[in-house]
Amino acid sequence: MATVRSDTIGIKNSRNTIQFDRPTEHHLQKITQGCDLGNHLGISVITKKQEIYSSESYCDGNQMHKRMQARKMYRRTRRNRLRHRAPRFNNRKHAKYAPSIKRKLAFQIKEIAHISKFLPVNNYIFEGSIFDINKLTCHMQQQKGYHNVLDFLYARDNGCDALDGKQYPKSDLVVHHLIHRAKGGTNNPDNLVLLTRWHHNQANHNNGLLDALTKKRQQTFKNVDTRGAYFMNILNVELPKHFNYLPTFGYITAQKRKQYGIAKTHHDDAFVIAGGTNHTTRLGYTIYREKLRCNNRSLEKFYDATYCDLRDSKIKKRCRVIKW
Repeated sequence: MATVRSDTIGIKNSRNTIQFDRPTEHHLQKITQGCDLGNHLGISVITKKQEIYSSESYCDGNQMHKRMQARKMYRRTRRNRLRHRAPRFNNRKHAKYAPSIKRKLAFQIKEIAHISKFLPVNNYIFEGSIFDINKLTCHMQQQKGYHNVLDFLYARDNGCDALDGKQYPKSDLVVHHLIHRAKGGTNNPDNLVLLTRWHHNQANHNNGLLDALTKKRQQTFKNVDTRGAYFMNILNVELPKHFNYLPTFGYITAQKRKQYGIAKTHHDDAFVIAGGTNHTTRLGYTIYREKLRCNNRSLEKFYDATYCDLRDSKIKKRCRVIKW
């Protein structure tokens, strides 16, 4: 027989707990959590006969990059307003990963560990692969025998500017990305050209002259985006430090998914990874989660925030602006 009592041992809250008057035994069924790793994290938790949890999570790393650029701008502006400041460059900490990678990595670990807080997960099965970046881009084989990228491009283009086609000394040339790094461009030599210093200016970026050069050469190069492969390699290094899991691979998941007639989505892949079949009862709905910014101190967003009052179903402002 179970009795319910109110436990008020706390600082500012009270909790209701169930206290048994006899010893209890633990009978835990086998629960397997399957994860489809990547930028979109698919999670599925199944028992022997049915699925009990399904979710798909996403974390945008570009938000962190934009905030870092904004912080750099504000710091540079503040530094220029000072009359004198001694140089302090020895106090910089060199992180192992970029802030955007650290944000996505921490989010993935938190999402995977979050399930074990309310479900007694016994087994973890993760789908991941290790990619060879050099084989994906093939630029290391092309640059073999050259000291740096500039030397390779100078030999490939015969020292000619990509805009006017004239030959210049190596000291007058710089490397230009046809597709910018912020838009998914890579350091693949097919995405790089040589420009003179007077052609590589802000005016040519704004008037569309360099954009026209990119469209002209789109047929001659293939831009391979390796950011996803790089993040997968990081997951294969960092996740074993936090979880004891069984690895699986994408081709195995694809074969089973086609065999069972299951659609291609991230949470469906996680369902197959966890051991689900066409005879396993599906949950029927999927929870979609997205990583949002935790601390946003913008006063405009704070004062303009609204919410829906469940008592009268009206949209109200979160706070009032007091005018003095």
